[in-house]
Amino acid sequence: MGVTQFAKKFDNGLTVLGEQHPQAHTVAFSLLLPGGSTQDPVTRMGLASLTQELLYKGAGPWDAKALATQIDQIGFQESHHAEREFVVFSGTVLPQHLNKALQLVYTTLQQPHLPAAGLEELRQLALHQLMALEDAPAQKMFYELAQRFFPFPLSQPVEGTLESLPRVALSDIQGLWQRYSPQGAILSVAGAFDTEKVLEYLGENFKSWRGEALAPLALGPRKHSREHVHKDTEQVQIGVAYDSVPLAHPDYFKARIGVLALSSGMSSRLMVEVRQKRGLVYSVFASYVTTRLLGAVLGYAGTTTERAQETLEVLLAELRRLGQGIQPHELDKAKTRLKTNFIVQGESTRSRAESMVREHFYAGKVWTLDEVMRTIDQLTLEEVNAYLERSAPRDFTIMTLGKRNPVQ
Repeated sequence: MGVTQFAKKFDNGLTVLGEQHPQAHTVAFSLLLPGGSTQDPVTRMGLASLTQELLYKGAGPWDAKALATQIDQIGFQESHHAEREFVVFSGTVLPQHLNKALQLVYTTLQQPHLPAAGLEELRQLALHQLMALEDAPAQKMFYELAQRFFPFPLSQPVEGTLESLPRVALSDIQGLWQRYSPQGAILSVAGAFDTEKVLEYLGENFKSWRGEALAPLALGPRKHSREHVHKDTEQVQIGVAYDSVPLAHPDYFKARIGVLALSSGMSSRLMVEVRQKRGLVYSVFASYVTTRLLGAVLGYAGTTTERAQETLEVLLAELRRLGQGIQPHELDKAKTRLKTNFIVQGESTRSRAESMVREHFYAGKVWTLDEVMRTIDQLTLEEVNAYLERSAPRDFTIMTLGKRNPVQ
């Protein structure tokens, strides 16, 4: 028996996705709620992150310790976090404990204690993590780059800021929690489970959940800038960002192929041209990221102060050169790497459940592995190069961090 999928939308707005894997020994689920840092007030950035953490400081009949015990007793490998456009609650369990795990997550959403003491504890931890960025220059650079590149409110950092976190009050968290809604929420289940039993359980236990949908996200104006953050370090961190297509776009897979040609293994363009030929860097890469409305390519290079200017020039030149197209061997290698990524992702029930809610949120559908393989196999060199030519980067947002500004 092969993998089977289903999708059902309940009357309260909750969409449930399922993918059965008969050979799996575990079952995983992921619950995505629209919101995230884009919904944070500008003076309360970090609110979404603090809220989803505070939910686990006690819920229903359990205080924080008892809730943790309930989670541990069933071997529930649980995680939760906020992102730009949503918050996610995920986990993996043995099939016989699926209903209990769903009950635990639902109870944290519906009956959280939200203790004031827990908020202060989480606030201090969040502030310490932000201050720790000062000892992690590359992470600090990306934190700053994202705020300059993405339009408002996507530019609001999930982690908040040192100025905004102290302003988050318990009433802010209570207000955000009350806005958690099944409207637009997506719950995925992947692995070994009985479809009818899962739908029956969700229909009985989640049907009382009600709420209003969030307003559609409106993005502010775009602007590209070149900025430098002074830091007395021996290395210079260089970050570059430019526009790409979002996951829902018909050219999504072509965009991914282009990024993999830039940065996928030791024979990729950035490794060869920036590191191997010139020895400019200790690290260089490019990665693709998506939001619902726009995609982006983020480039990185870490180098010395003396070679920072040359490194930036070579990095930008390689990013622009991608618009001239790739070679047949680069296409073949990128296709293989992209297919491998999807196959590996599908072999983990946890990864598969999380990818399902993301695909549905970003694109309104979930791809099967066969669809992905077929789409990638059908991409031709001519199609990919035509896309790369018309999407060649022209405007960059550049962020550097170090002793001296290499941007001239």
